[in-house]
Amino acid sequence: MKGQPELFERTSAPKFAHLSDTHLGAFRDGLFRELNFQAFEQAVRDALARGVEFLIIAGDLFHNPIPDLRIAQRAARLFAEVREAGVRVYCVFGSHDFAAGAPSLLDILHEARLFRKVVRFLDPPDGGGIRLQPVEDPSGVLLLGLSGLAGGHDAGYYEELDRKALESLPGPKVFVFHTQIAEVKAPRMGEIRAVPLSQFPRGFHYYAGGHVHIFTRLDLDGRPLVYSGAPFGATFSDLEEDVPRGYVLVENWEPRLIPIRVAEFRRIAVQAEGKTPEEVREQLLNLAESEENEGKIVLLTVRGMLRSGSPAEVGFPDIRRAFLERGAREIWIHRRGLLARPPSAVRVPVQDPSRAEEEVLRATVRTWPISPEKALLLIQRLKAPRPEKMGHEDHIQALYRAFLEIVEEEP
Repeated sequence: MKGQPELFERTSAPKFAHLSDTHLGAFRDGLFRELNFQAFEQAVRDALARGVEFLIIAGDLFHNPIPDLRIAQRAARLFAEVREAGVRVYCVFGSHDFAAGAPSLLDILHEARLFRKVVRFLDPPDGGGIRLQPVEDPSGVLLLGLSGLAGGHDAGYYEELDRKALESLPGPKVFVFHTQIAEVKAPRMGEIRAVPLSQFPRGFHYYAGGHVHIFTRLDLDGRPLVYSGAPFGATFSDLEEDVPRGYVLVENWEPRLIPIRVAEFRRIAVQAEGKTPEEVREQLLNLAESEENEGKIVLLTVRGMLRSGSPAEVGFPDIRRAFLERGAREIWIHRRGLLARPPSAVRVPVQDPSRAEEEVLRATVRTWPISPEKALLLIQRLKAPRPEKMGHEDHIQALYRAFLEIVEEEP
């Protein structure tokens, strides 16, 4: 029949790219922020060169709802190039993209038609669950999805999702999500709610996931359910994990991780348990002499409780200088796990009772992995009353963001 070839062309599997957790604007250090953007840019350009029909971004495009405007400008310029190439972009919100009660940059880019959000809710029938309206790509593929919320609060969406309505949709279809699946939940996610696979709709050709920063593949009734992972990473913990990173290319519904590498790393872990600051310093200076540091970004982790003295006595500014002078491109020293042995008792003479808390902190914080100034600032933020017009959940998110800003480790 003459109509058969046309029908085959319309419903055949498209080639597309799946990215997530790019966290554009993450890192306060300029080099790491730039490398993070370069990884995203390389992934997009590589996907275009491979002839993809559309891109899927499964959340956390930006590290903050309103990111650095210079980063936002570069991202908008890149999305404009993608649109001019005739390639479509589809996106869901991630937990970092969401701004409670206010528009985020994703809303602005959506309104500018640089990409389309695929989260579209329908009014459910009486007694029905959450229903989603599909977005149809010109290839004939239907895209539907759910955005992510901080703290795993998006899990409630899946409990109320009308899965039968989604499963009854005809044609090839993709489900885009940004949440933690219970079956792959990482220990460091703690008490954050996770969604069991049993609450996902069946019958989709591909499940494009975000939120997990490491490439992970599962199968749901024989169909690929994939976390693309972060192309670069958003934290020291991400960079510390020596795993392949990039984006996922999907051809004939089969995913393949395409590696993206914008820098060479050397990862060093030093155990300081039971050592003196002088012993740790000597060990680190010896590591700085290695030719393996040449041209690489060194990620140095120092953990353990010192036998005596304090972490400050190690002299980390000197350690940093030694690595750079001997050829390292950059060094990030992570020493929150390096502790001094706590004193059995602390006596602090206090002249001004109003400063008692401050004086006690300054006397004891040397055993902590953060400075007295940061410790005091944290306590002040926690003591501050909740703004009148801010809800409880929004207040918790605001405190969490403030905590990250205060304690974030810098290179």
